[in-house]
Amino acid sequence: RNLQRVTQSEHVEFFLIHLAFMHVHLGVGDPIQAESYLLSAQKIGQMHYDAKHPRTSLLLSSSANLSQLQGQYKKALESYHKSIELRKAAGFDKYHALIAEDYEGIANCLAM
Repeated sequence: RNLQRVTQSEHVEFFLIHLAFMHVHLGVGDPIQAESYLLSAQKIGQMHYDAKHPRTSLLLSSSANLSQLQGQYKKALESYHKSIELRKAAGFDKYHALIAEDYEGIANCLAM
């Protein structure tokens, strides 16, 4: 059961990581790279989320700026932190370095 929760939380994390990087690339004036992250996020979103949910719509909007989304990313960081503990409990230690890297990535996005 914990393992299932870990897997579900992974989709949320990768969705938000892609979106965070999309907004960073928009901010630094690299629309091509930003679009690539948006498309990845949309694919993940279509597979795992209700696209009609207002939060999902907001997150997928490339016109939303990072400051509008900081609250969402902060929530994502909190759940991400919890999933690190879940993964450890489920024996996912080998992923720890990767998780830390992604965690740092979102934190850097928030700091911009």
